Amino acid sequence: MKRVKAALRICGWVVLIVLVLPAIVLRVADEFSWAGLPALPAPPTETFSDRGASVRLHLHVHTDLSHDAVGTRDEIARAARRSGVDGVWIADHLPRVPDRSTFARPEDDPWAGGSRLPDDYAPPGPPEWNDGVLLVEGREFTVASDVGRVLLFGADSTFARWDGGLEPLLDLIRRRPRSFAMVTHGRGARERDFWHAGKLEEIHGWEALTLSDSGRRRLEELRAIWRLPTAVVSLVTGRFHHALAGTLTEGPRDPGVLAFDSLAAEGSLALIGTGNAHPKTRILGRLVPSYSASFRAISTHVALDGPLPSDPARARDAVHEALREGRSWISILDGQGARDFRFQVEGEGGSEEMGVTEEMGGVVTWAPGLTLHAGFTGSNSDRRIFRVVKDGVPILEGRGGGVSLTVEAPGVYRIEVDRFGARVGNLFVGRRFWIASSAIRVGAAEDETGEGR
Repeated sequence: MKRVKAALRICGWVVLIVLVLPAIVLRVADEFSWAGLPALPAPPTETFSDRGASVRLHLHVHTDLSHDAVGTRDEIARAARRSGVDGVWIADHLPRVPDRSTFARPEDDPWAGGSRLPDDYAPPGPPEWNDGVLLVEGREFTVASDVGRVLLFGADSTFARWDGGLEPLLDLIRRRPRSFAMVTHGRGARERDFWHAGKLEEIHGWEALTLSDSGRRRLEELRAIWRLPTAVVSLVTGRFHHALAGTLTEGPRDPGVLAFDSLAAEGSLALIGTGNAHPKTRILGRLVPSYSASFRAISTHVALDGPLPSDPARARDAVHEALREGRSWISILDGQGARDFRFQVEGEGGSEEMGVTEEMGGVVTWAPGLTLHAGFTGSNSDRRIFRVVKDGVPILEGRGGGVSLTVEAPGVYRIEVDRFGARVGNLFVGRRFWIASSAIRVGAAEDETGEGR
């Protein structure tokens, strides 16, 4: 008996030394960073154009119609409402059918390439309000074997897969001017899903950050051994959204974000962040992992021309129009606090009557006096760090409630924002990547054609 107790004691010490203590050290180390950053004066809130409203969305969620998920539309709506989310775009893929040969490709298929779902499988339904949340249904599918994966909403998306090549799909999207198509897993954890077709006018959004891909990358790292105990504790304590957000260790240097900077130079493109929520099972009646954890960990915000219409079809169309124009930004945790973020460039004079004002997704011709502004129309906390990114490279970083910068050359400009809890000199406590914006393209005068938007 004494030997058993001694062995258990040794095992306890091994677990403490090998797993628990490194996990604590890593957690504490994550809380501190050192940087010498100048103070930035925030632009006055009246600087920003009076955009009608912004909505907080999740654009890649799965239900039990997907072969690898559980969960229902009602559960999505409840979780979204409790998380402060305005709308969820559901993108289920291949349904649970035992024999893929049941998929038919009719000879008279006008799109020449879609492998359709069985007749007894319902196509995406119309948008609806459910528990105060806008639900929009589309599909996720692979485009051939050498192109990539897309999410398609507001078009004929009764396809399980698309084998006919890229051009027939683009023709389908062109025939549905109110649709929205985005690349998913374009630079994800699995190379088989990579997007190989470049920037296309018919592709409106780019999934730059997704929790499922970042989670897969983290599991491949050695330190996953020490991060797992923290994740398990957060799952039990209801803080699993923090563990999910913690997988985004690459932050703005994530391969998906870097690829976006290259693609955005070729045309307007919405920057998208998703959870790709796939609840896998139920434990005591609860979804694991829950929709709420994903909704709280990451959000995509979209700037609209006015309040979200009460008619669900018009509400979907308003969101799709804004996304097609690239008026979006991503937030990690604190999605509510990121709602009033703004980013624009303006010409000398500071108003549309006296100059030019362009927001995210816009194109403007470079001229002397062009100024970039980023900040918030609500709270003006100084516990924020702003980065101005030009052509994928940070050119200015500083702390404060916002940033104003004279645009000295053409390029593709974005804004990134970090938050921190406290600062002692150059020591920052609790610094976290928070917001990444879509781009504004500043073109040379001789190149201004208006094409590619």
